[in-house]
Parts: sequence; structure tokens; C-alpha cells
Amino acid sequence: MTEEPSNINDAENVVRLISSEWIEDGYLLNAAFALTPRENYLSVLRPIIESFNNDLLFLVTKHKEFKSDDNHCQTALLEVGDIRNIKIENGTEILNIDVAVEPRDKNLKSHAGIIVKSNGQVVVHGRKLNDSIPKDISADDILQEIQLELREISCLKQYRIA
Repeated sequence: MTEEPSNINDAENVVRLISSEWIEDGYLLNAAFALTPRENYLSVLRPIIESFNNDLLFLVTKHKEFKSDDNHCQTALLEVGDIRNIKIENGTEILNIDVAVEPRDKNLKSHAGIIVKSNGQVVVHGRKLNDSIPKDISADDILQEIQLELREISCLKQYRIA
């Protein structure tokens, strides 16, 4: 059974696997939260889900760039409520942008996605935004601002992998 996106509690934490390339002098870079041109959400894992440790091990084994040493991987820890509370401003106006955290557990039960939407439409690199967003603001502008906000509300956390 897949739970509804609204069933992820605001107090729940999610983690994003972090490559060593995204850390400089102990500082998390914006690149940690960049969507690739083909992505429409940022992958995160939910530590509260029973399969989290197995899912984490699977991903780190499959993607060696996430392993920080033999027994650990680096993640960015974020609280779901903080993610959902991200607001994008244009001057004094708050734009019609929502940042959601939704389960994406088709293959990994703890997998979720951070998804940026405007009027229910997913914001994707290079795509035209709906009419509720001023014409001089692009999808890339919105996504870059979300990157900055996610970096600001995250903290680095190491997880032991077996």
C-alpha cells in the first residue's frame, strides 16, 4: 500500500545521499540539491521506514560516489515541515510555489521525492511556468532558489553502513 503524500508527517526527517564532490571544507554546496536535466524531483530516503538501512546500503553499493569511507556515507538531513515551508518571494509577493515531499516507494520502500510545483504543475528545467508566475521568472530561477533554501535548512549527517 502506498501512502498519500500528506501522510508524511512534518516532523519526519528525510536524508539525501551526498557525494564528496558536494562538500568543500566541511561545507555543503548548492550542487547537493541540483536537479539533473532529466529529473523532476530530488531523491531522498525516509529513516523512519523499516527498510531504510537496507535501502541505504543498496544505494551506496550501487553508487560508490556516496560512500565516504569503508563504513559510512554522508547525507544531508532535512525536516519535512521545513521543506514544505519553503516560500519563494518576488519582491514582497510570495510566488505560487509549493515544495512537497512525496513517497516514491516503487522499488525502495523508504524512497521519497522533493518535488517543486506551481498550481499543481511540476516545475522542471527549461519548461514554461504557468501564468501565476511572473513572465520574467523562469523554472530554472525557481529551482535555483529552492536549491539554496534546501541547503540552508539541511545539516550534514553520517550514517554507518554495514
